Amino acid sequence: MNQKRLKVIFLFQFVLLIWNVPNVCAQIASPSADGSASTAYTNGSANDDIFVFCGAGNNGALEVNVSTGTAPYTYQWYQYNVSSHSWVVMVGQVGASISNLANGGYRVEVADNSGSAAVCDVAWVWNLDVSLNAQATSSGCVNVDLDINVPNIQFTYYNPPNALSLIDSNTEIMVCFSGQHTWVSDLGYYLVGPSSCGSPIVPIAPNTGTNCNSDDDFNNLCFTTNAAGDFDVCDEFGPLSGTFSSVEGVDIDWSNLYGCNANQSGWSVMVFDCVGWDTGILTNATIGFNNLQSICGNSSIVYNSGSINDPISDNSCNTNQASSFTVPPSTLLTTPLTLNATVSGVWSTNGGSLINDINSSATVASAVLDGDQFTYTLSVNAGSATCTFWDDVVYNNANAVPL
Repeated sequence: MNQKRLKVIFLFQFVLLIWNVPNVCAQIASPSADGSASTAYTNGSANDDIFVFCGAGNNGALEVNVSTGTAPYTYQWYQYNVSSHSWVVMVGQVGASISNLANGGYRVEVADNSGSAAVCDVAWVWNLDVSLNAQATSSGCVNVDLDINVPNIQFTYYNPPNALSLIDSNTEIMVCFSGQHTWVSDLGYYLVGPSSCGSPIVPIAPNTGTNCNSDDDFNNLCFTTNAAGDFDVCDEFGPLSGTFSSVEGVDIDWSNLYGCNANQSGWSVMVFDCVGWDTGILTNATIGFNNLQSICGNSSIVYNSGSINDPISDNSCNTNQASSFTVPPSTLLTTPLTLNATVSGVWSTNGGSLINDINSSATVASAVLDGDQFTYTLSVNAGSATCTFWDDVVYNNANAVPL
């Protein structure tokens, strides 16, 4: 058998299973909002408020009132990141209120003076602004075509990710592999953390460099932080199976993962095949975490690939050549959700011309004189909020003069 040093990385899309920890929740409020609507999450999460602020700029403002626990309280605010589908710490935002907020999702985590979770809540901010451009175009001796483009007005939000669930030395980790492969001693097993914490690599059971086991396949081969067996591929019978916490007498070192958010997407497994002339596939992988450090988050999270059929490729034996695939969050979590506003508009004029249909965005005005001004007023309704926008245009010698 020709021996070639090679490394192939497999990253798989996992199904996320979560055990929720009961929280004491309270409502985020926004006294300065022009109104509010409700989310319609599709992942079973309790719905949250969408606070609407009329006009241009980042006018969003939120506050939280805590009615449980023991004062004084500590606050930490987070902002939703669309790219990573995660809550990102808002540095310096540690008070009961925040302001000058852009569109998006916000989460507050509050602890009382004992450090116990007192409140966790989510709200969304919609700075509702509409830019209008009224047009008046001559269509005859005394007729003018009035037209304005009213855009589709909607707010995009997402099923909320969970709070930070951090890995530390007390976290229990379990990683399991199943697959088909000839000469199981050719393989090595690794875990890779998400890019949000630097893509740390844990060499769980590296390839030994010896062709000591010609048995085939591995089925629910698991490695854990808990006390378990010692893995020596030369002494195992195929298909490889069982749960192990050490490799050839050395405990697996999981410390590269400390500080990583287990709730962040991008977790992956690696399977190295370090000898050529053999084939294989990975059929399932799971990554599980228990006893995570979290305020209002999840103490246990499991990622499961489900049934897969990903080849374990030969003849790629260095980091530069290794394949890399990002593990995206479930589409159920990341599919955009929309809140559509309803609109109504009306034309008016300060002159004596007659507008054929004042409620139509495109209509005709007759008996128009130079200097007649036309105004389109748009009312936008989103939940309990009504925002009003308008634009003016003046007709002058067959030319429309916007105001």
